[in-house]
Amino acid sequence: MAHVQSTSQNNRVVRIAVTLAALFAYRLGNFILLPGIDFAALTSSGASEATQSSLFSRLSILALGMLPWFSALTFLELLTLLLPKTWTQRFSADGHAQPFSPFVIGLALIISALQALGVAQAMVAMPNLVQTAEPGFVASATVTLLAGSAVLVALAVLIERHGIGLGFWILLAASILDQLPQHIGVIKLMLRQGMASPAVMVGSLLSTVAVAALVVALLRARQRAAHNDAGIFIWPLVLASLASGLIVAAAALFVADDAEHNIDAMAHMLTNEPVGFVIGGLIASLFAAKYASQETDWQFFLPAVGVIAAVQAHALIGQVFQVQPLLGGASLVIVTAVGYLVVTRGREAG
Repeated sequence: MAHVQSTSQNNRVVRIAVTLAALFAYRLGNFILLPGIDFAALTSSGASEATQSSLFSRLSILALGMLPWFSALTFLELLTLLLPKTWTQRFSADGHAQPFSPFVIGLALIISALQALGVAQAMVAMPNLVQTAEPGFVASATVTLLAGSAVLVALAVLIERHGIGLGFWILLAASILDQLPQHIGVIKLMLRQGMASPAVMVGSLLSTVAVAALVVALLRARQRAAHNDAGIFIWPLVLASLASGLIVAAAALFVADDAEHNIDAMAHMLTNEPVGFVIGGLIASLFAAKYASQETDWQFFLPAVGVIAAVQAHALIGQVFQVQPLLGGASLVIVTAVGYLVVTRGREAG
């Protein structure tokens, strides 16, 4: 019996170590610049340490980050929700698109290739940034960025198979948390210049903590009901954001060129005005209802709507008081949910 417990403990330690090693490799990759980037120009720019770190990550071999993969997963998640199961069973299971499905990864790499080309061309257009000739840099940077996306897939698979699991979601949460130093820098600047009071900042922080606490409490309840995923809390917010973008894009197709300001006004309304937060919350609630209909019962529909309302209220408070929150929207829910599930998996690993 003691031998079995010792083996289980060793296995747990190995899985945690593999996960931490993969995260270290991911972090290290954010500091490896693309070949041809002028390193001296970046280090001599006089920018703060947080700003330089942000610049390095945007010009590194992992500059594309998890966004292409997350975009592919989001698109196929929408199809999984709207189309018959017989049409989506090749890339979905348990009512959700699977991050490691060949269809998802293939679409992610296609998106990565297109984005890599655009990013490489944009880098060339920036003065004094690229040392090598334009054609050669664009080609090498495109290939390197695409390879970087493939490396992220490999790291996620490593965590999924030999770490504590949740490989895709752990790397996605890590990519979101990478933006925290920049957000903290903005908050410090606002405080120094008197653009926001310390009381407002503390209120925003408490609001963030309150939303996170709500998500954790509901995840505990969900696990007690034998549901081990957080999809009903995460995806409605993500898909509502996608739907808002699609509404604006569709409207742009039917608006005359001389009325483009109307499209801009619509986009601003959906993302920065109280009515936009209400519309976004209603759309997210409809998605939550669809997810709830796929569960064994509706017991998590109202909790999911509660999370949506809390997140939208948090965003609205920040907008009214012009505060830069550390985390908000679906990002806050993703980081909180992944953090909770990682702690749970870490305890159970083995």
